[in-house]
Amino acid sequence: MVVALGTLRLVRSLQRGVRPVFPLLLLVGYTIIGAFIFKAIEQPHEIEHLAQLKTYREDQLEDIVFALNRAQHREPEKAFNLSLRILRRYERRLGLIDPEHVQPQWDIWGATHFVFTVYTTIGYGTIYPVTDAGRFLTILFAFIGIPLALIALIALGSFLARLCKRLWSLVLSATRCFSANDEKPVDGVASKEKEDDMLSFPVSLLILLTVAWVFLCSWLFTEMEEDWDYTTSLYFAMISFTTIGFGDIVPKNPKYMIPIGVLLLIGLALVSTVLSVIQQQIEALSQGVEEKINMDCQETTMVAEQEANGDESDEAKKLLTPQTQKAKKMSLSTVVGGMSLRKQMLFKIMPDSSKQTLKAYCKKKATMTTAACQTDPIPRKITCPNSTITRSNDDVNDLLLMSFWD
Repeated sequence: MVVALGTLRLVRSLQRGVRPVFPLLLLVGYTIIGAFIFKAIEQPHEIEHLAQLKTYREDQLEDIVFALNRAQHREPEKAFNLSLRILRRYERRLGLIDPEHVQPQWDIWGATHFVFTVYTTIGYGTIYPVTDAGRFLTILFAFIGIPLALIALIALGSFLARLCKRLWSLVLSATRCFSANDEKPVDGVASKEKEDDMLSFPVSLLILLTVAWVFLCSWLFTEMEEDWDYTTSLYFAMISFTTIGFGDIVPKNPKYMIPIGVLLLIGLALVSTVLSVIQQQIEALSQGVEEKINMDCQETTMVAEQEANGDESDEAKKLLTPQTQKAKKMSLSTVVGGMSLRKQMLFKIMPDSSKQTLKAYCKKKATMTTAACQTDPIPRKITCPNSTITRSNDDVNDLLLMSFWD
Protein backbone atom coordinates (compact mmCIF):
# COMPACT_ATOMS: atom_id res chain seq x y z
CA MET A 1 0.00 0.00 0.00
CA VAL A 2 2.82 2.41 0.89
CA VAL A 3 4.64 1.57 -2.35
CA ALA A 4 1.48 2.18 -4.37
CA LEU A 5 0.90 5.57 -2.72
CA GLY A 6 4.55 6.54 -3.28
CA THR A 7 4.34 5.52 -6.93
CA LEU A 8 1.13 7.51 -7.39
CA ARG A 9 2.70 10.61 -5.84
CA LEU A 10 5.76 10.22 -8.07
CA VAL A 11 3.59 9.96 -11.19
CA ARG A 12 1.63 13.07 -10.20
CA SER A 13 4.84 14.97 -9.51
CA LEU A 14 6.17 14.01 -12.93
CA GLN A 15 2.92 15.13 -14.54
CA ARG A 16 3.12 18.51 -12.83
CA GLY A 17 6.76 18.82 -13.86
CA VAL A 18 6.22 17.85 -17.50
CA ARG A 19 3.10 19.97 -18.00
CA PRO A 20 4.96 23.34 -18.24
CA VAL A 21 7.48 21.82 -20.66
CA PHE A 22 4.79 20.44 -22.98
CA PRO A 23 4.24 23.73 -24.91
CA LEU A 24 8.01 23.98 -25.45
CA LEU A 25 8.15 20.41 -26.77
CA LEU A 26 5.18 21.19 -29.01
CA LEU A 27 7.00 24.26 -30.36
CA VAL A 28 10.16 22.20 -31.02
CA GLY A 29 8.12 19.60 -32.90
CA TYR A 30 6.36 22.33 -34.87
CA THR A 31 9.75 23.82 -35.79
CA ILE A 32 11.14 20.50 -36.99
CA ILE A 33 8.06 19.70 -39.06
CA GLY A 34 8.10 23.19 -40.60
CA ALA A 35 11.80 22.88 -41.40
CA PHE A 36 11.26 19.62 -43.30
CA ILE A 37 8.27 21.02 -45.20
CA PHE A 38 10.04 24.21 -46.32
CA LYS A 39 13.19 22.24 -47.17
CA ALA A 40 11.17 19.95 -49.42
CA ILE A 41 9.51 22.91 -51.15
CA GLU A 42 12.35 25.43 -51.46
CA GLN A 43 15.53 23.34 -51.78
CA PRO A 44 14.88 21.95 -55.30
CA HIS A 45 14.15 25.46 -56.59
CA GLU A 46 17.32 26.79 -54.94
CA ILE A 47 19.51 24.05 -56.42
CA GLU A 48 18.06 24.64 -59.89
CA HIS A 49 18.56 28.41 -59.55
CA LEU A 50 22.20 27.97 -58.47
CA ALA A 51 22.86 25.66 -61.43
CA GLN A 52 21.35 28.20 -63.85
CA LEU A 53 23.35 31.01 -62.24
CA LYS A 54 26.56 29.03 -62.59
CA THR A 55 25.88 28.30 -66.27
CA TYR A 56 24.99 31.92 -66.94
CA ARG A 57 28.15 33.17 -65.23
CA GLU A 58 30.39 30.83 -67.24
CA ASP A 59 28.71 31.88 -70.50
CA GLN A 60 29.23 35.54 -69.67
CA LEU A 61 32.89 34.97 -68.80
CA GLU A 62 33.47 33.23 -72.13
CA ASP A 63 31.79 36.05 -74.03
CA ILE A 64 33.83 38.75 -72.30
CA VAL A 65 37.10 36.87 -72.80
CA PHE A 66 36.44 36.51 -76.56
CA ALA A 67 35.39 40.14 -76.81
CA LEU A 68 38.48 41.38 -74.99
CA ASN A 69 40.72 39.25 -77.18
CA ARG A 70 39.22 40.84 -80.29
CA ALA A 71 39.74 44.29 -78.78
CA GLN A 72 43.50 43.70 -78.38
CA HIS A 73 44.07 43.78 -82.17
CA ARG A 74 42.75 47.33 -82.52
CA GLU A 75 44.31 50.69 -81.91
CA PRO A 76 44.89 51.54 -78.24
CA GLU A 77 42.18 54.20 -78.03
CA LYS A 78 39.60 52.06 -79.82
CA ALA A 79 40.63 49.01 -77.79
CA PHE A 80 40.16 50.98 -74.58
CA ASN A 81 36.70 52.24 -75.53
CA LEU A 82 35.61 48.81 -76.71
CA SER A 83 36.88 47.14 -73.55
CA LEU A 84 35.02 49.73 -71.43
CA ARG A 85 31.77 49.05 -73.29
CA ILE A 86 32.28 45.30 -72.90
CA LEU A 87 32.85 45.59 -69.14
CA ARG A 88 29.83 47.84 -68.64
CA ARG A 89 27.69 45.40 -70.58
CA TYR A 90 29.04 42.64 -68.36
CA GLU A 91 28.09 44.65 -65.26
CA ARG A 92 24.54 45.09 -66.52
CA ARG A 93 24.23 41.38 -67.21
CA LEU A 94 25.41 40.60 -63.70
CA GLY A 95 22.81 42.96 -62.26
CA LEU A 96 25.25 45.52 -60.92
CA ILE A 97 23.64 48.95 -60.54
CA ASP A 98 25.36 52.07 -61.75
CA PRO A 99 25.69 54.51 -58.79
CA GLU A 100 24.66 57.35 -61.09
CA HIS A 101 21.17 55.82 -61.34
CA VAL A 102 20.78 55.11 -57.60
CA GLN A 103 18.44 57.41 -55.67
CA PRO A 104 19.47 58.30 -52.08
CA GLN A 105 17.48 56.32 -49.51
CA TRP A 106 17.85 58.72 -46.61
CA ASP A 107 15.40 61.36 -47.74
CA ILE A 108 12.36 62.26 -45.62
CA TRP A 109 10.32 59.35 -47.02
CA GLY A 110 13.04 56.79 -46.49
CA ALA A 111 13.73 58.05 -42.98
CA THR A 112 10.00 57.87 -42.15
CA HIS A 113 9.91 54.32 -43.48
CA PHE A 114 12.90 53.39 -41.33
CA VAL A 115 11.39 54.91 -38.16
CA PHE A 116 8.13 53.05 -38.80
CA THR A 117 9.93 49.72 -39.18
CA VAL A 118 11.82 50.32 -35.92
CA TYR A 119 8.97 50.99 -33.50
CA THR A 120 6.67 48.40 -35.13
CA THR A 121 9.54 45.84 -34.94
CA ILE A 122 8.92 44.87 -38.58
CA GLY A 123 12.49 45.65 -39.62
CA TYR A 124 12.52 44.97 -43.36
CA GLY A 125 16.28 45.53 -43.49
CA THR A 126 16.29 47.43 -46.78
CA ILE A 127 17.35 50.67 -45.09
CA TYR A 128 19.57 50.76 -42.02
CA PRO A 129 22.12 53.09 -40.38
CA VAL A 130 25.81 52.58 -41.11
CA THR A 131 27.30 55.25 -38.84
CA ASP A 132 28.00 54.68 -35.15
CA ALA A 133 25.86 57.66 -34.20
CA GLY A 134 22.96 56.36 -36.27
CA ARG A 135 23.18 52.87 -34.76
CA PHE A 136 23.32 54.23 -31.20
CA LEU A 137 20.35 56.50 -31.92
CA THR A 138 18.44 53.53 -33.37
CA ILE A 139 18.90 51.60 -30.10
CA LEU A 140 17.77 54.58 -28.05
CA PHE A 141 14.86 55.25 -30.38
CA ALA A 142 13.73 51.62 -30.19
CA PHE A 143 13.75 51.63 -26.37
CA ILE A 144 11.39 54.60 -26.38
CA GLY A 145 9.43 53.96 -29.57
CA ILE A 146 8.48 50.31 -29.10
CA PRO A 147 6.68 50.80 -25.74
CA LEU A 148 5.08 53.97 -27.08
CA ALA A 149 3.82 52.09 -30.15
CA LEU A 150 2.43 49.30 -27.96
CA ILE A 151 0.63 51.81 -25.75
CA ALA A 152 -0.80 53.55 -28.83
CA LEU A 153 -1.98 50.26 -30.35
CA ILE A 154 -3.54 49.13 -27.06
CA ALA A 155 -5.31 52.48 -26.64
CA LEU A 156 -6.57 52.41 -30.22
CA GLY A 157 -7.61 48.77 -29.84
CA SER A 158 -9.51 49.56 -26.62
CA PHE A 159 -11.28 52.47 -28.32
CA LEU A 160 -12.31 50.26 -31.25
CA ALA A 161 -13.40 47.55 -28.80
CA ARG A 162 -15.63 50.02 -26.93
CA LEU A 163 -17.04 51.18 -30.25
CA CYS A 164 -17.78 47.60 -31.28
CA LYS A 165 -19.44 46.87 -27.92
CA ARG A 166 -21.58 49.99 -28.21
CA LEU A 167 -22.70 49.00 -31.70
CA TRP A 168 -23.39 45.46 -30.50
CA SER A 169 -25.46 46.79 -27.57
CA LEU A 170 -27.52 48.87 -29.99
CA VAL A 171 -28.11 45.81 -32.14
CA LEU A 172 -29.23 43.77 -29.12
CA SER A 173 -31.42 46.60 -27.85
CA ALA A 174 -33.14 46.79 -31.24
CA THR A 175 -33.78 43.05 -31.38
CA ARG A 176 -34.52 42.38 -27.68
CA CYS A 177 -38.06 41.47 -26.76
CA PHE A 178 -39.85 43.76 -24.31
CA SER A 179 -42.64 43.01 -21.88
CA ALA A 180 -46.25 43.79 -22.64
CA ASN A 181 -46.29 47.18 -20.90
CA ASP A 182 -43.32 48.36 -23.02
CA GLU A 183 -41.82 50.02 -19.95
CA LYS A 184 -39.25 47.51 -18.82
CA PRO A 185 -37.36 44.82 -20.65
CA VAL A 186 -37.88 41.22 -19.72
CA ASP A 187 -36.00 39.67 -16.78
CA GLY A 188 -32.22 39.76 -16.71
CA VAL A 189 -31.49 43.39 -17.57
CA ALA A 190 -29.12 44.17 -14.69
CA SER A 191 -25.37 43.77 -14.66
CA LYS A 192 -25.78 40.15 -15.70
CA GLU A 193 -27.30 41.36 -18.97
CA LYS A 194 -24.16 43.37 -19.70
CA GLU A 195 -22.02 40.31 -19.04
CA ASP A 196 -24.22 38.21 -21.32
CA ASP A 197 -24.00 40.90 -24.00
CA MET A 198 -20.21 40.90 -23.73
CA LEU A 199 -20.04 37.09 -23.90
CA SER A 200 -22.40 37.02 -26.87
CA PHE A 201 -20.28 39.47 -28.84
CA PRO A 202 -19.27 37.74 -32.12
CA VAL A 203 -15.48 37.73 -31.98
CA SER A 204 -15.50 35.65 -35.17
CA LEU A 205 -17.10 38.62 -36.96
CA LEU A 206 -14.30 40.89 -35.75
CA ILE A 207 -11.69 38.36 -36.89
CA LEU A 208 -13.43 38.17 -40.26
CA LEU A 209 -13.28 41.98 -40.47
CA THR A 210 -9.53 41.87 -39.76
CA VAL A 211 -9.01 39.27 -42.50
CA ALA A 212 -11.10 41.36 -44.90
CA TRP A 213 -8.91 44.37 -44.07
CA VAL A 214 -5.82 42.35 -45.02
CA PHE A 215 -7.32 41.47 -48.40
CA LEU A 216 -8.42 45.07 -48.95
CA CYS A 217 -4.93 46.36 -48.16
CA SER A 218 -3.46 43.81 -50.54
CA TRP A 219 -5.63 45.18 -53.33
CA LEU A 220 -4.66 48.76 -52.46
CA PHE A 221 -0.98 47.81 -52.54
CA THR A 222 -1.36 46.53 -56.11
CA GLU A 223 -2.70 49.97 -57.07
CA MET A 224 0.27 51.71 -55.40
CA GLU A 225 3.02 49.44 -56.73
CA GLU A 226 2.83 48.75 -60.45
CA ASP A 227 5.21 45.79 -60.35
CA TRP A 228 3.21 43.86 -57.73
CA ASP A 229 0.56 41.32 -58.49
CA TYR A 230 -2.10 40.39 -55.92
CA THR A 231 -0.15 37.41 -54.58
CA THR A 232 2.91 39.57 -53.96
CA SER A 233 0.77 42.23 -52.25
CA LEU A 234 -0.94 39.65 -50.04
CA TYR A 235 2.43 38.19 -49.10
CA PHE A 236 3.77 41.65 -48.22
CA ALA A 237 0.63 42.44 -46.16
CA MET A 238 0.80 39.25 -44.12
CA ILE A 239 4.56 39.56 -43.54
CA SER A 240 4.01 43.14 -42.37
CA PHE A 241 0.93 42.55 -40.19
CA THR A 242 2.70 39.73 -38.39
CA THR A 243 5.83 41.96 -38.02
CA ILE A 244 8.03 39.27 -39.59
CA GLY A 245 9.44 41.67 -42.19
CA PHE A 246 11.76 39.59 -44.37
CA GLY A 247 12.53 42.59 -46.54
CA ASP A 248 12.46 40.71 -49.85
CA ILE A 249 9.33 42.62 -50.91
CA VAL A 250 9.16 46.31 -49.97
CA PRO A 251 7.48 49.41 -51.46
CA LYS A 252 9.65 51.21 -54.01
CA ASN A 253 7.54 54.33 -54.53
CA PRO A 254 8.56 56.82 -51.81
CA LYS A 255 5.36 58.87 -51.91
CA TYR A 256 3.32 55.83 -50.82
CA MET A 257 5.38 55.11 -47.71
CA ILE A 258 3.09 57.04 -45.34
CA PRO A 259 -0.25 55.69 -46.73
CA ILE A 260 1.09 52.14 -46.55
CA GLY A 261 2.26 52.75 -42.96
CA VAL A 262 -1.20 54.05 -41.98
CA LEU A 263 -2.89 51.02 -43.49
CA LEU A 264 -0.54 48.69 -41.61
CA LEU A 265 -1.14 50.55 -38.32
CA ILE A 266 -4.90 50.20 -38.74
CA GLY A 267 -4.44 46.47 -39.33
CA LEU A 268 -2.32 46.13 -36.19
CA ALA A 269 -4.98 48.09 -34.27
CA LEU A 270 -7.64 45.64 -35.46
CA VAL A 271 -5.54 42.75 -34.13
CA SER A 272 -5.25 44.63 -30.83
CA THR A 273 -9.03 45.08 -30.83
CA VAL A 274 -9.59 41.35 -31.19
CA LEU A 275 -7.27 40.65 -28.26
CA SER A 276 -8.94 43.37 -26.16
CA VAL A 277 -12.43 41.95 -26.79
CA ILE A 278 -11.27 38.43 -25.93
CA GLN A 279 -9.73 39.73 -22.69
CA GLN A 280 -12.98 41.50 -21.75
CA GLN A 281 -14.94 38.34 -22.52
CA ILE A 282 -12.67 36.38 -20.21
CA GLU A 283 -13.32 38.92 -17.44
CA ALA A 284 -17.07 38.68 -18.06
CA LEU A 285 -16.82 34.90 -18.02
CA SER A 286 -15.08 35.05 -14.63
CA GLN A 287 -17.99 37.02 -13.20
CA GLY A 288 -20.45 34.68 -14.87
CA VAL A 289 -18.78 31.65 -13.29
CA GLU A 290 -19.09 33.26 -9.86
CA GLU A 291 -22.78 33.90 -10.44
CA LYS A 292 -23.32 30.31 -11.58
CA ILE A 293 -21.57 29.06 -8.44
CA ASN A 294 -23.88 31.20 -6.33
CA MET A 295 -26.96 29.94 -8.20
CA ASP A 296 -25.90 26.31 -7.74
CA CYS A 297 -25.35 26.90 -4.03
CA GLN A 298 -28.76 28.56 -3.64
CA GLU A 299 -30.42 25.73 -5.53
CA THR A 300 -28.76 23.11 -3.36
CA THR A 301 -29.69 24.95 -0.15
CA MET A 302 -33.28 25.40 -1.31
CA VAL A 303 -33.59 21.71 -2.11
CA ALA A 304 -32.26 20.83 1.33
CA GLU A 305 -34.80 23.12 3.01
CA GLN A 306 -37.64 21.68 0.95
CA GLU A 307 -36.58 18.16 1.89
CA ALA A 308 -36.54 19.18 5.57
CA ASN A 309 -39.98 20.81 5.28
CA GLY A 310 -41.39 17.85 3.43
CA ASP A 311 -42.41 20.09 0.57
CA GLU A 312 -43.97 17.95 -2.13
CA SER A 313 -44.97 20.75 -4.48
CA ASP A 314 -44.48 20.39 -8.20
CA GLU A 315 -41.55 22.80 -8.10
CA ALA A 316 -39.91 20.79 -5.34
CA LYS A 317 -40.38 17.51 -7.20
CA LYS A 318 -38.84 19.16 -10.24
CA LEU A 319 -35.76 20.19 -8.24
CA LEU A 320 -35.40 16.93 -6.30
CA THR A 321 -33.30 15.24 -8.96
CA PRO A 322 -30.83 12.43 -8.12
CA GLN A 323 -27.97 14.91 -8.45
CA THR A 324 -29.40 17.37 -5.94
CA GLN A 325 -30.53 14.68 -3.49
CA LYS A 326 -26.89 13.77 -3.03
CA ALA A 327 -24.66 15.97 -0.93
CA LYS A 328 -23.04 16.93 -4.19
CA LYS A 329 -19.51 18.19 -4.11
CA MET A 330 -19.38 21.26 -6.25
CA SER A 331 -16.15 21.79 -8.17
CA LEU A 332 -15.02 24.38 -10.67
CA SER A 333 -14.68 21.78 -13.42
CA THR A 334 -18.31 20.72 -12.84
CA VAL A 335 -19.52 24.32 -13.05
CA VAL A 336 -17.54 25.05 -16.23
CA GLY A 337 -18.54 21.70 -17.75
CA GLY A 338 -22.17 22.81 -17.70
CA MET A 339 -21.42 25.84 -19.87
CA SER A 340 -21.39 26.13 -23.63
CA LEU A 341 -18.39 25.01 -25.68
CA ARG A 342 -17.50 28.60 -26.52
CA LYS A 343 -17.35 29.57 -22.84
CA GLN A 344 -15.30 26.47 -22.07
CA MET A 345 -12.77 27.54 -24.72
CA LEU A 346 -12.60 31.01 -23.14
CA PHE A 347 -12.04 29.37 -19.77
CA LYS A 348 -9.12 27.39 -21.22
CA ILE A 349 -7.25 30.60 -22.11
CA MET A 350 -8.13 32.32 -18.83
CA PRO A 351 -5.04 33.27 -16.76
CA ASP A 352 -4.03 30.78 -14.07
CA SER A 353 -4.41 33.44 -11.36
CA SER A 354 -8.08 33.92 -12.27
CA LYS A 355 -8.63 30.16 -12.34
CA GLN A 356 -7.11 29.79 -8.88
CA THR A 357 -9.30 32.61 -7.54
CA LEU A 358 -12.43 30.96 -8.95
CA LYS A 359 -11.34 27.58 -7.62
CA ALA A 360 -10.88 28.99 -4.10
CA TYR A 361 -14.23 30.79 -4.30
CA CYS A 362 -15.97 27.61 -5.48
CA LYS A 363 -14.41 25.59 -2.66
CA LYS A 364 -15.48 28.18 -0.09
CA LYS A 365 -19.07 28.29 -1.34
CA ALA A 366 -19.21 24.48 -1.50
CA THR A 367 -18.08 24.26 2.13
CA MET A 368 -20.70 26.80 3.21
CA THR A 369 -23.41 25.00 1.25
CA THR A 370 -22.49 21.61 2.73
CA ALA A 371 -22.60 23.05 6.24
CA ALA A 372 -25.98 24.64 5.55
CA CYS A 373 -27.41 21.38 4.20
CA GLN A 374 -26.14 19.34 7.15
CA THR A 375 -27.67 21.72 9.74
CA ASP A 376 -31.32 21.08 10.55
CA PRO A 377 -32.84 24.40 11.57
CA ILE A 378 -36.45 23.13 11.42
CA PRO A 379 -37.94 22.66 14.89
CA ARG A 380 -39.35 19.25 15.74
CA LYS A 381 -42.84 18.58 17.09
CA ILE A 382 -43.21 16.62 20.31
CA THR A 383 -46.61 15.31 21.33
CA CYS A 384 -47.45 15.81 25.02
CA PRO A 385 -50.45 14.28 26.74
CA ASN A 386 -52.71 17.30 26.34
CA SER A 387 -51.08 19.44 23.62
CA THR A 388 -48.61 19.62 20.81
CA ILE A 389 -45.62 21.75 21.77
CA THR A 390 -43.02 22.90 19.33
CA ARG A 391 -39.53 22.51 20.72
CA SER A 392 -36.12 23.25 19.39
CA ASN A 393 -33.36 20.65 19.04
CA ASP A 394 -31.82 21.57 22.38
CA ASP A 395 -35.19 21.31 24.12
CA VAL A 396 -35.71 17.87 22.61
CA ASN A 397 -32.34 16.67 23.88
CA ASP A 398 -33.07 18.03 27.39
CA LEU A 399 -36.43 16.28 27.49
CA LEU A 400 -34.89 13.00 26.40
CA LEU A 401 -32.26 13.22 29.15
CA MET A 402 -34.89 14.06 31.75
CA SER A 403 -37.04 11.09 30.71
CA PHE A 404 -34.00 8.83 30.87
CA TRP A 405 -33.10 9.82 34.45
CA ASP A 406 -36.72 9.62 35.53
